[in-house]
Amino acid sequence: MKLNLPTKIRRTIKFSLLSFLVLSFIFLLFEGPGTYWQIKTYINQGEEIKKLVADFGDSDHQVRWEAIKALGNLKDKRSIPHLIKILNGDRSMRWLAVEALGKIKDKGCVDKLLTILKDSDIYIKEVTIWALGEIGDKKAVNHIIPELNHESWEVRKATAEALGIFKDRKALDPLIKTLDDSYWRVRASAVWALGELKDKKAVYPIIKSLRDEHKHVQVQVNSAGALGKIGDEKSIKPLVMALEDDDWNVTRSAAWALERFGEKALLNLIEVLKSPSADTRALIIWTLGEMKLNQGYEAIIKHLHDEDGGVRRVTARVLGDWGNPKAVSPLLNALPDKNPEVTVEILFALGNYRDKRIASTLIPYADSFHDIIRWAVVKALSNFKQKEVIEIIKRALNDESEQVREAASEALNKMKVKLPEK
Repeated sequence: MKLNLPTKIRRTIKFSLLSFLVLSFIFLLFEGPGTYWQIKTYINQGEEIKKLVADFGDSDHQVRWEAIKALGNLKDKRSIPHLIKILNGDRSMRWLAVEALGKIKDKGCVDKLLTILKDSDIYIKEVTIWALGEIGDKKAVNHIIPELNHESWEVRKATAEALGIFKDRKALDPLIKTLDDSYWRVRASAVWALGELKDKKAVYPIIKSLRDEHKHVQVQVNSAGALGKIGDEKSIKPLVMALEDDDWNVTRSAAWALERFGEKALLNLIEVLKSPSADTRALIIWTLGEMKLNQGYEAIIKHLHDEDGGVRRVTARVLGDWGNPKAVSPLLNALPDKNPEVTVEILFALGNYRDKRIASTLIPYADSFHDIIRWAVVKALSNFKQKEVIEIIKRALNDESEQVREAASEALNKMKVKLPEK
């Protein structure tokens, strides 16, 4: 059936359709199809929210809990009014609703959460502090600082961690005071938070925590990390002393902190290379390698001949990663090491350089009776495309060790060497 519309109306309809097509084209041209999918996702997510909210009334508490968790994971602000409604529900649902609001991270929730902060339930209070920290609105700082004195260590710990996220200087003195807390988890969180604030006023109290009188490792580890973040030179000597701690986690954290000081800590680190502890020497060599300072290079090169095999291995690896051409001669002179594993590390290190002397020195090791050395030689030689090298690697295709044969095949593929078809 044909509609007899007035000419003016027909023209209006045609213009509207044309305008729609033009605007659609422009939208796709400038926004791209990704925006369409974003809109579609937004609509679909709205439908998902409706379904999950409907589950709030389910008789099975597990279904209700999963619905609240799912809303938090969606991180969609349209969920907020529904979550706020259940903040007065039973304890478990309130806890999950607060957690979900923390995941959504909308500052519009802060006032409501500050009201929930007054809840007498320890676990509701704890998760509320966490949520406020996740949202990051600094108007919550003054409200949560008093919770550092709460009777529950869980609440005190959550408070310290939230204050570290806020990075507000108002929390500095209360956090310093918390370093004397009776519970180690709280002290560890407080010292981490002070590291996030990066205020030099905290340096001496943190140094004291580094020597934690209760010798709790996590407190000491976090203390070293905090001193590294603050970067005050007064921390260097205490951190150097911590390198001799009995616990590896403490020494490693101290080394990481000293690395951040760069050249300021260099001489102190070099001095520690005299330590009788092989583990300490190896750690310092690794740290100096990360710093990549010339004076550090000169200090570690002699440890290619250290009495401890583990130290020699670390030294070779560091020199291989360093990329300093000066390392080639010392590495060549360190071959062969009495420990096959050290020899392997030296071979790998040399493989990272392109000095003409390297290939001719490595080739004889292709006949080693140690499978692991033959394997390492093939790996190292794959970076050199001389004819003689290619022939050595081809020969390794028939090695008695499957590992060596696989390495040879990979090396030839890497070198783009075509082999005759069988």
